[in-house]
Amino acid sequence: MASSLLFLSVLLLATPLCSSQSTRVATCGCFHGITGAVSVDSAYYCGTSCGLGACASTSDLCLATVVTQSDSQVRWGEAASQFDSLAQSGLGFSGEDKVAPLDEEFSVGRLIHYNRPIIDPASLVTLTIKLQIPSLGVVQDFSFPLTINETANDEVDPSNCPFLLPNQPTLVSCPDEITFPNDISGAQTILVGNFEYTLQLIGFRNTSLPTGALQNTFVSGENGENSAFLFAKLVRTCPPVCDFGGSPQILDDPTGGTICQCDCTEAPACTPPKVFGPQCGCECPTAPVCEHPESIWNEELCVCECPAGICGAGQVRDPNTCSCTCADVQCNVTGQVGNPANACECGCFRGCAVDEDKGEPTFTNTSEECSCVYLAEAVSAGSIVAPAAGGVLVLALLLFLLVRQMQKKKYFDPDLWTSGDNALAQANPLYVDSGNSGTNPLYAGN
Repeated sequence: MASSLLFLSVLLLATPLCSSQSTRVATCGCFHGITGAVSVDSAYYCGTSCGLGACASTSDLCLATVVTQSDSQVRWGEAASQFDSLAQSGLGFSGEDKVAPLDEEFSVGRLIHYNRPIIDPASLVTLTIKLQIPSLGVVQDFSFPLTINETANDEVDPSNCPFLLPNQPTLVSCPDEITFPNDISGAQTILVGNFEYTLQLIGFRNTSLPTGALQNTFVSGENGENSAFLFAKLVRTCPPVCDFGGSPQILDDPTGGTICQCDCTEAPACTPPKVFGPQCGCECPTAPVCEHPESIWNEELCVCECPAGICGAGQVRDPNTCSCTCADVQCNVTGQVGNPANACECGCFRGCAVDEDKGEPTFTNTSEECSCVYLAEAVSAGSIVAPAAGGVLVLALLLFLLVRQMQKKKYFDPDLWTSGDNALAQANPLYVDSGNSGTNPLYAGN
């Protein structure tokens, strides 16, 4: 018994199948791994190795005496005739380069049997088909046995031959038989876009045309050659069901092909603003494109949201601008309030109202409080003393300036800030966060 392993690489160079009814097919094959009764030294490899590292090639060119050439061959056994030492039995493979139709059978290669009278024949060959469709990401291997029944040549009594050819002469060498399975398993199904593609090997025929019944044997006369053509099929269908309900259907594509689309009529309804996606799942109608300050996408509501904590202890007043309201913020330092411009952090408001009774206010900012000190309070506290003799004019001048300032009313009433009307407070330019006094110098922090 002899054993060999044949690797056949089939390359389906596909155009986009969603809009095409055919695809380019190129095939390549090579042999290796002779074992069994046949001598390893007698194995001979020739032709292309198809770039597969497992394949060996003794010569780039195959035997010149072969009537039917092939891209690659493996030969085994010792030639029985001393006059034809290179006449070994073997197998060959020839690839094809053509456009193959979808949903129809097509030939992917030709297997050739070279039958010669030999000593130590092979009895079994394993054929592995490697199918590749790069545009679909398909790499699939198919393996199946080829049984080789190389009979003893009995020229005296041909009736001892197990296989006879039609119109066979009385005294001839016995034909040999190649057997291969009718059912070649290993079909692969993949999902590309909304289509399912099923790639499978169909079997062998004695013609390159997809006509006639599949066969599982062919008989080769001694000193003769015979061929069988291997057929495959690439079927495109819709998935049996859509991912989220609904039923699949094939529709005409504007480009001239077809597309697979889910009918979502019977699928569970979506909660607005979500709509049905290609597989009847509920999706947002627009892509999540969020810009500052609304930088967080809410997948459930299909809206952009303000980042969490953007207002600190306060609340978001306007979700479109992510502005804050700090009415509920409690500050520990007397006089401090929350700053909506900086996550409602506490700070002092620099602004003192003019009081006609108390006079000109002075802003005070300490680590314990922020407050306004008025001229009358300062005088009663002894911070301003009566002028010495000759200073009456100076005091009169100061009082005149104080009256002028009171008339201008240039200070904001701090009650505008602390009254809870944060809309007014936010618009007040005299407020700056205590940690960002560089932003607004009219606001003093501690």
